Amino acid sequence: MPSGDGQPRTYSIANDTPGGVVNFAILLNEIEAEGAITTAVRSGANGGWLSTVGDAMHIWFADTLSGGEITALDGVVAAHQGALVIQAFQYLADESTQTTTQETWQSALSDTTAPLLNGIYFVSYNIDLRVDPFISLASASVSRISLDSTVISEVYHHGAAWGMYSGWTRVIVNEGQTVDVDVDWRRDPGLGGGDTAEVKNIRIGFARIGPQPQA
Repeated sequence: MPSGDGQPRTYSIANDTPGGVVNFAILLNEIEAEGAITTAVRSGANGGWLSTVGDAMHIWFADTLSGGEITALDGVVAAHQGALVIQAFQYLADESTQTTTQETWQSALSDTTAPLLNGIYFVSYNIDLRVDPFISLASASVSRISLDSTVISEVYHHGAAWGMYSGWTRVIVNEGQTVDVDVDWRRDPGLGGGDTAEVKNIRIGFARIGPQPQA
């Protein structure tokens, strides 16, 4: 079990983590994302917040943790998977055909990348759209793609034949960061009222193209 009075908190890597493996960058992100922990980790050389001696892992904070913060930190360490970061490529997809007659946004894909390596990523996307039956010339199948709730593309397609749409953007990712990906679609209101919007072959790719630019 962990020991210490709050400066630092000490854990056994073998016994207090699920797989006996720690990824320092990911663990730091998990600690900072835990809302119940409001005390900052200690700053200093190499971050200064974590040190290991054999199996012992010491997590240093700027001040003594409260009882609630200690409980939350114990939970973070107990859940930490020590997953390897994805350096080169991350691929998310749903190639099934989905249909809707709704005029409000419907979720076609909602996923999160694995933790990524620090750097600049080229993000490419592909999506196929059509309206079938195509009753009204004013009707459209509309899709939007969002990264971390920011829309990067919105596409309108008219017609019963499948239209393939693709594009790309760049994002800067911090060490161990994950990216939420959401693809929504809907039927744009037309005069016919009975048209069906369809979507398929959703593919999102993340490829690291270099390190973050220096300040």
